[in-house]
Amino acid sequence: MDMKDLEGLFNLQFCLLDSFSVLKSSITETSFLLAFIEQRKC
Repeated sequence: MDMKDLEGLFNLQFCLLDSFSVLKSSITETSFLLAFIEQRKC
């Protein structure tokens, strides 16, 4: 395994981590929105 392979692996990890955090934040926003709608309904 040379440096180029290692670099590609790191880039892939960061890419996955980034998309995961984006997904997590959008899930959080969605749940906040749902909670807000539920409160307004009462």
